[in-house]
Amino acid sequence: MTVTLRPATGDDLMAVGALHQRSRVATYSSFLPAEALADPTQEAMGRYWVERWQWERDTHRMFVAERAGTLAGFSYLGPDDEDDPGRGCMCAAAGVLGDCRARGKARHDGRRAARARRRCAIFAAPGVRSRCPHTRGRSMSMPIHLECLSHTPLHGYVDPAPDVVAEVERIGRAARERVERFRPDLIVVFAPDHFNGFFYDMMPPFCIGARADAIGDFKSLAGTLPVPGDLAHGLAEGVLAADVDVALSYRMQVDHGCAQALEVLTGGLDRYPVIPVFINSVAPPMAT
Repeated sequence: MTVTLRPATGDDLMAVGALHQRSRVATYSSFLPAEALADPTQEAMGRYWVERWQWERDTHRMFVAERAGTLAGFSYLGPDDEDDPGRGCMCAAAGVLGDCRARGKARHDGRRAARARRRCAIFAAPGVRSRCPHTRGRSMSMPIHLECLSHTPLHGYVDPAPDVVAEVERIGRAARERVERFRPDLIVVFAPDHFNGFFYDMMPPFCIGARADAIGDFKSLAGTLPVPGDLAHGLAEGVLAADVDVALSYRMQVDHGCAQALEVLTGGLDRYPVIPVFINSVAPPMAT
């Protein structure tokens, strides 16, 4: 099936707003209640784009993707502000295109958009804004899936009653199934350390791992994590640009606090590319 890419016109804006809202609901419905996503409506989002277009059409560029006469996606690109016109900000949304393939110029642009719009799963944290060398200077929209879970070094050593263990394992399997259905291209896992990889000789409040190994304590999995170093480095740059004091490590060691999350939610350490983010939660002073 052919997907056509073309510059947007004013007649597209109500459909752009409807798609924008549908994309928003699809992205966040797994961890936000329906009532939080009910407003704005698709019509209200359309009116928002009509109003915004009046003021920005001379400085911003919008492109839409059509499939069988129906709007399937859009992108919107423009300068951040008057003081920094060389840095573009971008927002994008896409419908479900299935297995259709665009032809000609559309196929070339579609591949670039697919690479930029990665699917990101985040474990044990509320969210992250992605910045990497491929999207530097632009705010990219991507589907995000969130899972939060606790961990224990006592698993397999001092277990509660069998029915409690069974219930915990059932919940863990359900969480893994959600991750598998999401099919992430990247996992960002936020985890503590218990004086196994970080010590008082150098104790940052936060640290992003550009290379990392799991040490295998308390029968947790051991081995090298498949960290995409360029993305980890770009993530650190973005976090620092947001005035968060974060360190970067090319020799990070993670313990069961990280490895158990990956094992429960993915079945291993290397099922997906992963960026580990250490949060100091045991060694005062700690960030608040």
